[in-house]
Amino acid sequence: EETNFLYRYLKKMAFFIGHFVMPSTDDDITTVAVDSSIDLNLLKDITLPNYEGLYSLVKEPSFGTQAVLWETKRSGANNLKDILTFCLKLVLASDMAENHQVDQLLKIYSTQDNIGHFVNANTETLNGLKRAQEIGVVESELVHVISTPYIVEASSLFNHIKRSGRIFVLLRHPVDQAHSDFLFRKTLPEGDLERVPDDMTIAQFIESDRLIPNQLTRTLLNITDENIALTDIHILGAQKVLQERVLVGLLESFDASVHRFANYFGWNIRDSVCLSNFETARDNRESHVILSNSTLEWEMLADRNYADMKLYEFGQSLFERQKTLATSNI
Repeated sequence: EETNFLYRYLKKMAFFIGHFVMPSTDDDITTVAVDSSIDLNLLKDITLPNYEGLYSLVKEPSFGTQAVLWETKRSGANNLKDILTFCLKLVLASDMAENHQVDQLLKIYSTQDNIGHFVNANTETLNGLKRAQEIGVVESELVHVISTPYIVEASSLFNHIKRSGRIFVLLRHPVDQAHSDFLFRKTLPEGDLERVPDDMTIAQFIESDRLIPNQLTRTLLNITDENIALTDIHILGAQKVLQERVLVGLLESFDASVHRFANYFGWNIRDSVCLSNFETARDNRESHVILSNSTLEWEMLADRNYADMKLYEFGQSLFERQKTLATSNI
């Protein structure tokens, strides 16, 4: 077991030495800072999603754009959506519309307590995205936030219209995210295809096909074939897309991220008590056992998510460098 661990560790180190992205100290956040051994021209060897005219650059003013929350698994997105609708009083297109997709015209519904508001298109499904396009969610300018895990498919909402989308996201450390997903899927009901058996250990989960590694990188690059091995060039491409097109928040800096999103998009935090209550509730929910970074399982998860690990480190540096955007783009 120790020999296998050493082998995986050395393999991972050999992969990254001389081939990684370094955080930039330049004030121009639109420039990807790379190690001298990697030429940006190498990106021609992969195909990046073309978001021109669909998702605008994060450095550009946000006024008039459509906010799109890239919802990633077990990364605080559900709590963020609650805050956006209940505390900031925004209208969302999200899974709240699950039982309200009969009408052929766009409608705004209220939650039972009449505090939260949402439209009748569940943009967290592919069928819901098609419906959102059919009923004109973006063109209506009535929806503050479109929430979806399908950012590539959601880009079609902005085809042939003048209004562009602006992506924002909460990122979580890939190991913590995967471990949390493992624990959550054990609580799913019998018969659910996503459910993890009670007797499955975290080590077995990591080595199984139940874990889909590097989901962030694959989503940014629209790589759906799990058999495609991600290289350092793929990682560089994903970092380029993240830097140019995504406003980054971090789950580890949840409160600061919420305020940054609000400042950037010009949303008013109307109910600070509501915000504090949700933040406290989130802290309580995150009280489960954390996987120690000194364990073999932590190293195994990091190894399988090698691309997302580098992307997350880059995201942390972006979070610091995007501070000025929160005040300049309102």
